[in-house]
Amino acid sequence: MEIIRGLPEKTQGFYLKLLANFLLFGITFTVFGATVPHAVRSFHWSYTVTGVVLAFGSIGYFTTTMAAGLLADKVSAKRLIVCGLALQALALAGFARSPLPWINVVLSCLIGMGQGVTEVVSNYAVLRIEKPGESRRMNLMHACFCVGAMGAPFIVGNLSELHLEWHRIFPAIACLSALMALVFAHGPFVPT
Repeated sequence: MEIIRGLPEKTQGFYLKLLANFLLFGITFTVFGATVPHAVRSFHWSYTVTGVVLAFGSIGYFTTTMAAGLLADKVSAKRLIVCGLALQALALAGFARSPLPWINVVLSCLIGMGQGVTEVVSNYAVLRIEKPGESRRMNLMHACFCVGAMGAPFIVGNLSELHLEWHRIFPAIACLSALMALVFAHGPFVPT
């Protein structure tokens, strides 16, 4: 693909990591909405409680995008994204394991924080490798988000056909987040 081949060789692998990370970002972003009916039925949550749990994900996301934006030039971008993905992985591993709303509120906030770091650092990195006056690499990365965003509800919808419980998707996504953190931790972070 021209968009990738047009990059220096050492940057191509890095850009592919960013694409995979944004695919995962799309999955983590929409999986909550897809599991709402299951949470309401299984945990006997009201829609108000469910809304509060989901809202705290947005609060974590908002505050962290603000903080990560301020820190992007001051702290290692590699360290930021690895820590954000690790935080997201830990929180996803525990999410929906307990029906207690307050536990899921905290975990939702932490997941949102990890997502906020992903958003800022990935965009920051792509801006640094994008050609002046172009946005093709940024557009492709956001298209990967859309693919992930469509995939998560599709997977949740098919879990019952596989005879799996709905909440098992969160540890699976936690494993993917941990793997992505390891991918960024090992190897150079090349935003040039």
